[in-house]
Amino acid sequence: MSTFEPVIVIDGKGHLLGRLASTVAKQLLNGQKIVVVRCEALNISGEFFRAKLKYQAFLRKQTRFNPTRGGPFHFRAPSKIFWRTVRGMIPHKTARGAAALERLKTFEGVPPPYDHKKRLVVPQALRVLRLKPGRKYCTVGRLGHEFGWKYQDVVARLEERRKVKSAAYYERKKTARRQLAEAKKNSSFNHHYNFHTLSPTFFLPRAAAIEPDAIAIYHRTANNKILHRTYEEAADRARGLAYYLKKHGYKRVGILATNTPAFLESLFGIAAAGGLSVGVNYRLKKDDITYIFDHAEVDLIIADAEFSYLLSAYSSQHPSVPILIDTDTDAIEGELSGPFDNAVLEGLQHDTRIGNKGWDGLEAQAKDEEALIALAYTSGTTARPKGVEYTHRGAYLAALGNVIESGLNFHKGRCRYLWTLPMFHATGWTFPWSITAVRGTHYCLRKIDYPEIWRLLKTEKITHFNAAPTVNTLLCASPAAAPLPSPVRVTVAASPPTPHLFRQMTKLNLHPVHVYGLTETYGPITKGYHMLSWDDLPETERYEQMARQGHGFVTSLPARVIKTDQADGVIIDVERNGKEIGEIVLEGNICAKGYHKDGDATRKLWAGGVSHTGDLAVWYPDRAVKILDRKKDIIISGGENISSVALESMLATHPAILEAGVVAVPDSHWGERPKAFVTVKEGGAEDGNQVTGEDVIEWAKHQSGISRFMVPREVEVVRELPKTSTGKVKKNVLREWAKGMAREE
Repeated sequence: MSTFEPVIVIDGKGHLLGRLASTVAKQLLNGQKIVVVRCEALNISGEFFRAKLKYQAFLRKQTRFNPTRGGPFHFRAPSKIFWRTVRGMIPHKTARGAAALERLKTFEGVPPPYDHKKRLVVPQALRVLRLKPGRKYCTVGRLGHEFGWKYQDVVARLEERRKVKSAAYYERKKTARRQLAEAKKNSSFNHHYNFHTLSPTFFLPRAAAIEPDAIAIYHRTANNKILHRTYEEAADRARGLAYYLKKHGYKRVGILATNTPAFLESLFGIAAAGGLSVGVNYRLKKDDITYIFDHAEVDLIIADAEFSYLLSAYSSQHPSVPILIDTDTDAIEGELSGPFDNAVLEGLQHDTRIGNKGWDGLEAQAKDEEALIALAYTSGTTARPKGVEYTHRGAYLAALGNVIESGLNFHKGRCRYLWTLPMFHATGWTFPWSITAVRGTHYCLRKIDYPEIWRLLKTEKITHFNAAPTVNTLLCASPAAAPLPSPVRVTVAASPPTPHLFRQMTKLNLHPVHVYGLTETYGPITKGYHMLSWDDLPETERYEQMARQGHGFVTSLPARVIKTDQADGVIIDVERNGKEIGEIVLEGNICAKGYHKDGDATRKLWAGGVSHTGDLAVWYPDRAVKILDRKKDIIISGGENISSVALESMLATHPAILEAGVVAVPDSHWGERPKAFVTVKEGGAEDGNQVTGEDVIEWAKHQSGISRFMVPREVEVVRELPKTSTGKVKKNVLREWAKGMAREE
C-alpha cells in the first residue's frame, strides 16, 4: 500500500481487525482514501466468548445516555466496529485526524459501485499469515449479531446474489480475455504499449483533428479558379477515396498527373486503403508509361484530364484496368466534376452505409510499417526504369527528416509551401507528408510558370519551396524577380548547384538549403549545414562551402565515401582529406528497401551492406562530402535523370549509327543536357548522303523512341570513339572533347 491511488478498496474478509485498522489508520493520515468492504468477515484472534466479554465491557463504558455522542447502538454493526477501531488509532479530535476519518468508508457486504472495482488485501494483516495454525478466532459479524446487529441474514443473502452475478461477470471477462489473446496471436499488429507502427498517412487525420479549418490546399485549377481547401475537407476527400478503393478492392494505384490536389489527396487515400501508389512522370512517352504501369501491376489509374491521352497504348493492352479522370476544377460534384470526384463521393456514401467508421475503419496506422506505401520509378541508370520500394516506416522518417532539415515547423506559424517540385518525382521527396505533418498549406502548381511563382512569393508570403538548380537559375533571371521582404527557404537538390547561383538567390532573399539524395533515398538524405564561421570567409569561398553536399540527415546515418578499387562487397573508407576520390554510400532509416521485382539490382545496390549511389566524391575532415562526378554518367537535366547508357542504346537504333557515347554538357537553361558522339556505319545513310548531327537530332525528336527531354542538345559525328583496352568507351576523354580540348581520334 505504499503507492498512492485515488481510492483503495480493501476486502476485509480474513483480515485481523486490529492489524488492518493499524495499517489503514497510517494510510489515512498520509492522505490516502480507503474503502473497506465485507467488514462482517473481519477476524478477531481468540475464542468468541473472550471477544464477547471484552466487547460487553467496552459497551458499558459508552455514554449511552447522551444520544448526540452516538451511543452504543451505532457500534454494533461490523462496519462501525471497524470504523471505531480505526478512530481510536488516530488523533481524531485534531483537524488532521478528522480529515483522515473523512477519507474512510466502511461497509458490510460489497455494495455498488465497489462490486465492479478491484479489491485488495493487506498481507501483513491477513489471519492465515499472522496467526499460528489452529489458533482460535471469531468474526466481527458474529460478534455484532450477538449484540443487536439485525442485518446478518440480509447481508448474507445479498452476498449470495452478488457472487452469482460476479461469477457470470468474470466468466464473460475470461471469455473476452481469451478472445483478445487469440486476436493478438493472429494479428500482425505489435501490441507493446511503447510501440506503434510508423506511417505518414496518420499526418492527415491528425492535422484535420487539430486544425480542421486551417487551409491545407491553395490551387489555381484547370478552369482558372482559385481553390481553397481546409484540412477537414482534404481529409474527408482522402477518406472518401480510401473507402472507394476498399469497396472495389483496388490495391495498386497508378497516378498520372501534375501537382494537383487530386494527386496530393490520392497519396493519403491510397495508403489509408492499404494500397500503394505509383506516380509516373507525365513527360515520358507512352511506351515508357505503359512499361511502368505494367511492371507495377496497377489495378487502377488516376489520371489528370490533360494527360489522359498518354494512356491510350496502356488501355489498349489492359482494357480491364479502370481509369479515374480528374478534371481539376473547383467543383466537387455536378457537370464540372469528373470521375475522380464521383469516386470520392461514392466512397463517402459507402462509409455512411457501413456505419460511419471514418478514419477508424482505415489504415491511418499501417498494419505493417515495412509494407510498401509507394513505388517511385527512376528514369534510370539502365535502359529500363526501376521501381524503388518505399515503406511506411521509411516514408514517415524521411518526412520528419525534411521537417527538421528544411525548417518546416518554424516558430512564426504554419509554413506555406509552393509545389515547384513534381509530386511524381520520388513521391515529391516525401514533402506531401512533411507539409501535412506540420499542418502547412500546399500551394499546388499545374506547371512551372515563373511570373506566377513570383506572384505567389510576393502576395501569398510563401515560406518554402524545393527546386533543382535549373529552376532556381531561371527564377532568378525572371523579369519579375525582386528581393523579397521576408526570407524564403529553398531546398536545392537534383544536381550540384554553383556558387554563382547561391549568390544570386541570397540577393533575392531566397535562402538555399542544399541537400543531396536519390530516388533510392526517398529524396534528400544529406544537407550542407551552414556554419557561423563561414560568415567571416570571402564570399567566393563561403559559397564554395555551401555547394558541398554536407552530412547525413538526423533521421539517417552519416554519408560515407568508400574506395572504388576494391572487390565487390568490400567497404573501405577513403581518407577524409578532401582529395581522395571515392563513391558515396549511404545507410540508415531512409534508404529504400530495394528495387521492385529486381533481386539482382537490389543485391548490387546493397553490396557490402551499404547503399551505393554511383556518385564520386571527396570526403572532408568534418565528414562533409562533395560530389565531383557521377560514376555511372547520369545526366541530370531540369531535375530529371537521363541514363547515358539508355540514350546510347536508343541512338544505336538509328540505321546509320554504329556506336554512340553520351556525356553531360553544361546548359544555362536545364543545368545539363546530353551531348552525343557517334560513329556511322560504312557508307553512311541508306540514301548515300552523309549523316549529320542535325539529322540525328531530328530523327531522335520525331522518329525514335527517345523521350523528348532525353534528346541530345548536340550530336557530333566522329571517326572513332576513344576506348579502353577492354573495349569500354572512355567517358573522361569525351568530356574533354565536349569542352573543346585537343583530341586524338
